[in-house]
Amino acid sequence: PFECQLYPFLLSKNEGKFYLCQDNKCPYLENGSEDKIKEHIDYLNREFRSKKILAFLKQNQELFIEYPPRELEFLFPVNV
Repeated sequence: PFECQLYPFLLSKNEGKFYLCQDNKCPYLENGSEDKIKEHIDYLNREFRSKKILAFLKQNQELFIEYPPRELEFLFPVNV
């Protein structure tokens, strides 16, 4: 599934807005290369601005789940 391919990044909604977040409980994020993680976040930010991805997410808003915010770091908004 799409969500599994994103992990440790998650599609989240909070107060009616949509975000890409990271799961701070993921060991890779705790121990991985900060440069590689930042590079991947930048890549996702670009991809999530593409018309194709935005159209997909707009049609599949159920992919955005309300997670407990204490477990997530909100990375950037997704405008669907």
